[in-house]
Amino acid sequence: MFHAVAAATLAFPFGGVGDYRVPPQPVPPAAEVAAAAAGQSYGGATLDNEPIAIRVRGRQVIETVLELRASCDSGRTFPLSLTARRSPGKSSVPKLKGGRLSKARKFTASAVGGVDLGSQVAVASAAWGGTLTARRSVGAMLADVTVNDKASGQTVDHCSAAASKWFGTVPERRVYSGSSQQAEPVVLELSANRKRVTTFRFAFFADCTPTGSIAPADAITNFPIRKGRFGADFSEDGADGAGGTIHLDFSFHGRLSRARATGTLSVTAADRDAAGNTTSTCPSGPLKWSAQQ
Repeated sequence: MFHAVAAATLAFPFGGVGDYRVPPQPVPPAAEVAAAAAGQSYGGATLDNEPIAIRVRGRQVIETVLELRASCDSGRTFPLSLTARRSPGKSSVPKLKGGRLSKARKFTASAVGGVDLGSQVAVASAAWGGTLTARRSVGAMLADVTVNDKASGQTVDHCSAAASKWFGTVPERRVYSGSSQQAEPVVLELSANRKRVTTFRFAFFADCTPTGSIAPADAITNFPIRKGRFGADFSEDGADGAGGTIHLDFSFHGRLSRARATGTLSVTAADRDAAGNTTSTCPSGPLKWSAQQ
C-alpha cells in the first residue's frame, strides 16, 4: 500500500537550521479538552501543508489549533503552534477572541500567547478567519512574534507571517479535527463512503541528535478503514537540499467512530550525507492524538 508524503517535509531545513527551538506548549487538562469537544469540526491547510483545526458550537468558534511559520528579521524562522479556546478555564491556553459566525458563515478571531525560550521569551499574536460551510471552507491566518531577552527586557528579534490562505475542500461531515499531545493541530479527512482515511494532516516537534530540532507540518494519505481501525508503518526518502537524503520512518495508527477518532503517530527523520552516512536523527517518539467530527 502506497502512502504519499507531502514534499514540504522533505524540503524542510533539517536539524533546525536557522530555526528557533520552540517546544510544544502544555497540553490542556483532560476536563478542559472534553468541555471543548461538543460542536462541529472544520479542518484545512495552507499551500505549505500547515494545518488548521476549528471547532464550532452553534454560531461561535470555540477552539482553534493552528500551525504557522513566521520569518524573522534575524533571518531565522519561528515555528508557531497555537491552541486557543473561547473558554480556556483554569488552563494556560490563550483565550480566543471574536469567532462569531455571521449569517454568511464568516468569522474573524485572534489570540495572544507567551512562549518560554529559556533565556528569552516570545509574545505571539495570531489572527485568522474565513468562511465555514458544510461543503467547503476557506480563510487566511497570520502571526506576529516579538522575542525579548529575559534579563534586559530588550527586544532581540521580530518575526511575522503574512496572511497564509488555508482551505478545506472536504465536506464538514467527513472531517475530524483536533490536536496531538504536543498541542499541535491534526485534521483527518475521510473518503465519500467513509471507508478510507484519504488524508491525515499534522505537525510535530522533535529534538535532534547530535544537535538541533525540527517542527515540520505534513500530510500523509491513503489508509483503508477496517472494522474501525486504520494505519500503517512505512518509510519515505527525499533529497535534503545539500546533496544528501532525508529518510523518514512513519508509524501511524488509529481508531474511528462516528463522532471521534483517536490514535498514535511516530515520525523519525534521519539526515544522510552523499556517502550514505547518518549525520543527524530526529525522533518524535509516539504521540497520542485525538479528533472530533
